Amino acid sequence: MTEGFTTYLDGIGRVAPLSAEQECELGRKVQEGLAAQAILDGDGEPEGARRPGLRRKVREGEAARCRLTEANLRLVVYLARGYQGRGVPFADLVQEGNVGLMAAAARFQPDKGWRFSTYAGSWIRSAMLRAIKSQGGVVRMPSHLAAAATQIYRAEQELERENHRPPTVAEVAHRCGISEDHVAQVRELRASPVSLESPVGEDTSLGEVLSDGSEVGPDDVVIRRLHSAAVREAATEALAAVEDERVRRLLRLRFGLVDGRIRTLAELSGQFGVTKERLRLIEARTLARLRRSGLGTELRELMEES
Repeated sequence: MTEGFTTYLDGIGRVAPLSAEQECELGRKVQEGLAAQAILDGDGEPEGARRPGLRRKVREGEAARCRLTEANLRLVVYLARGYQGRGVPFADLVQEGNVGLMAAAARFQPDKGWRFSTYAGSWIRSAMLRAIKSQGGVVRMPSHLAAAATQIYRAEQELERENHRPPTVAEVAHRCGISEDHVAQVRELRASPVSLESPVGEDTSLGEVLSDGSEVGPDDVVIRRLHSAAVREAATEALAAVEDERVRRLLRLRFGLVDGRIRTLAELSGQFGVTKERLRLIEARTLARLRRSGLGTELRELMEES
């Protein structure tokens, strides 16, 4: 565990928890802020006298969402412990869980009677499971093996602390109460894949040895489809209808219309200084407006392919 991550854990441990009443109050402010933002972004311009009040509600909503999120960061850490040993570092699990937490804070409906932690838990778990599926290895573990992987990981950590050395398969199997073959199977599935760039001999890589010699791969086919002249022209026309220059540039980068490279929301989040959830809302809202005008089909196609 890095020093920075340890400092992060210490910091979130000092944030006071919220009462049920505070959660409801913050949740209502978040929803009021989102409703105000929708009016500001809508097709009809609100009256000049209303705009300052709407902007104030947006600011209050953002502040409420931040407080609701910060007060529940410890919940993410707690849930992340249940997914250790599945191929994703603990700090990365926490980071992905935080993304789910922010999404839950934006969608929380306090009037339905749920405590926020109950509602957010499903969003946090879903975000972590997506990370495990996409980052945890080439081979996806069945659910019963994934649960065993966490149990085995914890046993390995305990035994290594007790004996000051890596445990044997037999020791782990005995601690978990399962067979040695089961432990070996999970360890094999959990192992990191070998890179195709790994050297084989002096001047050859593993990828070159395994290559079938085909000049056109599936990536090339996808790129040709995404960036055909017709789609690019139609998408450029659709984006011309977006008045906000910052939003227009965001979408051009998102769909690879600047230099041919599609950016992820994580990349754009760092570049534009806003959260991935905020970018996702901007993207969805803009595409909805373009669809109503009949110009958004091409951008929707690009987004689905990306």
